[in-house]
Formats: sequence, structure tokens, C-alpha cells
Amino acid sequence: MSVLKKNKWLLFTIVLTLIVAIAFAAVFGTIAAVRNARAVMRYEGLTISKGVYSYFVSYCKTVYLRSLSAAGITASDTAAFFRRDRGDGVSYGDAFAAYAEDYVRTVAVSALLFDSVASLSRTEKQTIRDAVDELVDFRADGDRASFNEQISAYGFTYDDLLTATTLQYKAEHLFTALYGAGGQYVAYDTDACDAYYADAYVYVKMLFIRTENKLATDEDGNHILLNDGTYKTIELTELEKERRAEDIASLDRAIENLTGGSGPVITETMLQTFMDKYGDGDPVYDDTGWYFAADASATQDLASVYPTLTEAALSAAIGSYTKVAYEDGICYIYRMSLPEGGYTDEDVSVFFSDFYLDCASALHRDMLSERTGDVTRTEAFDEIDPVSIPYNTNYFVRLS
Repeated sequence: MSVLKKNKWLLFTIVLTLIVAIAFAAVFGTIAAVRNARAVMRYEGLTISKGVYSYFVSYCKTVYLRSLSAAGITASDTAAFFRRDRGDGVSYGDAFAAYAEDYVRTVAVSALLFDSVASLSRTEKQTIRDAVDELVDFRADGDRASFNEQISAYGFTYDDLLTATTLQYKAEHLFTALYGAGGQYVAYDTDACDAYYADAYVYVKMLFIRTENKLATDEDGNHILLNDGTYKTIELTELEKERRAEDIASLDRAIENLTGGSGPVITETMLQTFMDKYGDGDPVYDDTGWYFAADASATQDLASVYPTLTEAALSAAIGSYTKVAYEDGICYIYRMSLPEGGYTDEDVSVFFSDFYLDCASALHRDMLSERTGDVTRTEAFDEIDPVSIPYNTNYFVRLS
């Protein structure tokens, strides 16, 4: 074969390759354009389509209306209800739209972060698809066309549902991927733990003066611990009640004289003198002190019984006392500086049972809040009316 013929065939092959490449580029360019046209939100390389957003809106509407009902607000999926003012100048409809948008922003950021630190296994992907298909089986006898027809009223399709469920799964598993189960990985980040401890916790001594009963003691003068972990008490006599009232008045005068009525500063030595003379609280925590943090389960447990006392402890100023009346007596709360590394002290571990989980949760919230503002909306976003998307109870995928 001549060189000329060889060159002709080579030229033909090159041209054919270019034609095929251009054709495929045109096809994929068209697909990309269609996807971009349907996008209502973007975050870096992730896009949220109108259908996926509609699914999330229907999900959020269910959660939103149920939370209002749980709060005693008569809520319904009607235009009239969503036009109502919440009482702060914001309509329920506007509040719901903001809630749904914030949720989708958080899911988008979380899903993309998940992809940066982990990946779904083949089993997880199959589990997600099986869950979606089970919903199709249950609602439409496995007929996807019939299923899509049913859910068209909500503005999404089977594919949108699968995508949304995948994004939710990633968002829900990001925390564990970053911090481990229960936030256990954060225990190795001493700087983060110290910062959270300093920011979230307060340390107080609490001087209880009981006005209705007193702690019972045995023959050796030790307090009697009951099987349920509480101490045995006995009722005060009328004379004892009078003396307790005198003690309270005397302590008030002492504090007034010591501080000049301004609130600060009681020395720890003076505090211990007061506790030794007047205190009738928990013998253990009188010595160790009490740690409070708004998110800590120990604080919340105490708040369920003594809300005023807990609130006062959390808001107390260092070096000053707060006097709080409670059902059985009077409590003087004195806030002290946090002991260094208190969250690692085994003697007070009861106050820090969920410390690492709470610390990791705070880090997680901060990380997401720093990024959700970077999710951008497209022009197509304005075409969505969240209030018009129906309340949905039948077409959610629930993954364990």
C-alpha cells in the first residue's frame, strides 16, 4: 500500500475519532446542561436538583408540623395556617421555608464532607437501594412507573428519592466517620477538649440548708445511704426548723457584711467555714463541688428536679454567691474557677458521663455552621414554593 493511501486511512481514522468524540461530548454536554438546569443548589461539586429539594421539603414539612403539634400549636398543612403569624412578625410559612432550606444546606455540606473522609461500601449502597425498592414494593407493588405517578404530586421521582436518601445517609454517618461512636475520637484532641470544657462548664460549691428535713446518721455519725443511691432523711422538729431559719438569717448577714452587698468576693476558706457550720447537703458533692454544663445529661437530670437551682448555677459569676429557694430549703451557690482538667477527674466522672459526645457534637455543629453559608442557590430555586409541596407521611425511606 502506498504512503499516500496509508495517510488517507490515517486521516480518515483521525476525523472519525474526532466526530465520535464531538458527538459524545455533545451528548454528555447536553446531559450536564439538563442537570445544571434542574439544579436549585450547589455546594462545590455537589448539586441539589429540584426533585431532591422537593423530597427534602416534604420530609421537613412532616417534621415541622409534628413538632408544632407536640408544642401544643394547632398546625395543619393549609395555606391559611402557613400565612399565620407566629407571634414574632414571622409567618409559619416563612419560618418553615427557612427551616427546610437550612436542613438541605446542612445535608449537602455533610454529604460532601462525608465523601472527603469516607466512602459508602457496596453493602451500604445496596442497603439504601433495597430500602427505596421496599417502599416501591409496599406502595406500588414494585411498579416503578406507578410509584413515580403517585409521588409526582410531591415533585420528586424514584431517582430523586434514591439520591436524597443517599445524601441523608451520608449526612447521618458523617459524625461517626469524623469522631467515632459516641465522639470517642475527640478524647485524643486535648486542645479541643480543654476549650470545650472551659467554654461549656461552670464549677460551683453549693451550700444546702434544709428547712423540712435533715440527713439521718448512724451510731458512728455517718450518713445512711439507701439502696436507690439517696441518703436517708428524717423530719425536722419545730425547734430545729426555727434554728434553721436563724441559721439562714445569720448566714445572710455574714455574707452581706463580707461582700458589702455587692456579690463578690467570698474566699474559699470562708466558704468552707460556712459549709462546715451550716451545710446539710450531699456529703460527697459538698467536698468535690458540682460541675454544670447546659448540654450535659447530669445537668439536665438535675434541672428536671431543680430547674431554678440549675439555671442559677449556670448563670452565676465567678467569686460570687446566688441564693436560691427550693422545695426543701435554701441553697447558696458559689461559683469558683474551673479546676484544670476537671473532666478527666474520676472522682467527679458522674458530671462528665457524656463529655466527649457533647464536645464532638459542639465541634460538629460549629464545623457545619461555618460551611452552610457557602451553599449557593440558583435561579431555579426561586421557582420552588415550599408551602405548596404537600405534607408527606407515606413516601419516606427510613434507614436504621
